[in-house]
Amino acid sequence: SSPIIFTSNASSPAPGDWKGIYFTKYGNYGAAGKTVLEHCVVEYGGQTHSANLYMSEASPQIRNCRIEYSSGNGISIVGSSNPAIKSSIIQHSGSHGIYMSGSCSPLIGSAGEGNIISNNAGAGIYAADAAGNPTISYNTISDNGSYAMRVGGMLNNVGNTILGNGIQAIELMGEEI
Repeated sequence: SSPIIFTSNASSPAPGDWKGIYFTKYGNYGAAGKTVLEHCVVEYGGQTHSANLYMSEASPQIRNCRIEYSSGNGISIVGSSNPAIKSSIIQHSGSHGIYMSGSCSPLIGSAGEGNIISNNAGAGIYAADAAGNPTISYNTISDNGSYAMRVGGMLNNVGNTILGNGIQAIELMGEEI
């Protein structure tokens, strides 16, 4: 009934106190459907790779978690990672709530299982390039310091609520559609 908490061991916790949690392809630990992080709090990480959760060529399921107080991104998704992130809160990151790079195509929210992505210093969701094809659905993206989303035009985007961000818009990167 209580969440599993991954946090700093400092008497006064601060973002970047520890490395964070990494999911990688090595040993198939991040294989889709095989790795699940559920009912967890991950906070005060980001010392290495600047993220509380870092995924490289891995596709874990993240459900009903709270990802907060990272020194960099709340979640970084790189390479061909395709995680499913549902019913979670991603907040108070020093950079972006969710950062994507490479050909990743994550599932971020779904009907009845949207995320709350709020109060991050940068964008709520930030894609470094337009290579991936994410599905971003039924999330509340609010009160972030920059754009609600910066993504390529080939995303699947439906039912999101965007409120009170520093730049109240979706930035689309140039690409052929």
